[in-house]
Amino acid sequence: MKNLASFLIATLIFTTLQGQNNKTKSAVENVIIVYKTHFDIGYSSTVHDVVHEYHTEMVDRVLVAIGKNSHQSKENQFVWTVSGWPMKQMLWEGQAPERRQKIEQAIRDGSLVVNMEHGLPLMFWWEGPDGSRLLTLYNNSYGSNPLPPDNWPEAGWICLPFKIDNPKFRLGRLGADMDPVKDFKVDNSNYHMSWINTGVAIYDGNSGAGVGLCPEDSPVVSLGVPGEYQFDKRYEPSKSYIYINLYNNHWRTNFAAWIGNGERMSSRVRLWTYDQFNSESALYTPAMETRVPLKVGRSRSNPGTLPVTQSGITLSRKGVALTAFGPNPDGPGTILRVWEQGGITGNVEITLPTGSKFTSATPVNLRGEKIGEAVRIRNGKFSVSLKTYAPASFILGFSSN
Repeated sequence: MKNLASFLIATLIFTTLQGQNNKTKSAVENVIIVYKTHFDIGYSSTVHDVVHEYHTEMVDRVLVAIGKNSHQSKENQFVWTVSGWPMKQMLWEGQAPERRQKIEQAIRDGSLVVNMEHGLPLMFWWEGPDGSRLLTLYNNSYGSNPLPPDNWPEAGWICLPFKIDNPKFRLGRLGADMDPVKDFKVDNSNYHMSWINTGVAIYDGNSGAGVGLCPEDSPVVSLGVPGEYQFDKRYEPSKSYIYINLYNNHWRTNFAAWIGNGERMSSRVRLWTYDQFNSESALYTPAMETRVPLKVGRSRSNPGTLPVTQSGITLSRKGVALTAFGPNPDGPGTILRVWEQGGITGNVEITLPTGSKFTSATPVNLRGEKIGEAVRIRNGKFSVSLKTYAPASFILGFSSN
């Protein structure tokens, strides 16, 4: 990006000089340098390194650029415009006093300004870390203080506070449910905002009793505190609060799908209780019953020849997901795949739909490659051994015997 910017500026200057040498008026009258980058922290480097650059090197480069233009008239001086969150990092509480003084002076002089226009409402709800909200009115005099305003609203949440003294959490992610304290191992990961596939469970670490929930419309949650613009090397939620994110402008975008096209918002959350946490009964099964509810159809047409009721594939125990049943994308036959979701290793009996003619099930991996000998299907049933949170795939076919 820096090389590209230098190339563009050099090209403009060359064009201007070339025009002067040819004694013709250049089409380029002004060279405008526009500072623009994307503050999605962690994309270009580690969180620690990015924040450190905001604290020191980036602001130092800005101050040098401002100083080199200070002899110019006011209208020709270099003005650096920066978004509110990076400015907050520049003025963090640990900033060196000498650097802080220079930053504040640049703000007073108008050489360093904060972009306040993008998406700034005239009236908005300011949300505190405890979930409280304060209706705030913005006007031009708000910025009379030389320092930029802090804590602009960045998100809307449903806050669910639970009275649990020793809270433990489980997040239903894609493929398994996870303990955010024990299972998240990588430092500087996004510990504060989690995307869930099934639901969230919160329970007392001593008794095991708790509450499960499934946000039907909003899959992003935070534990303990609102997670917007929160960054930690490691984080362990200590408060028994669950925040469901309705929308955010973290990326300066409010997706219409999240907020109902600007109309009245609707976000549904199902809650249930349990006496003892269990991955299957306390989280996976009730969450999936919420996501894929039982539906009933009614017809007024004349009855046909098909039976009134007919079972599909049946599994011998709950907590196992059927994720594929249809034509094999990797070759001939029919693919059947189940995925253990309850945290239990053991056998599962699979019953195929009535009328099924398959006689064998050959184990394959996720690429469709054979990994074992075929299992005999008898009377439309066969048994498989499932490992904890693991898939098992089979190509259904017909044995030669």
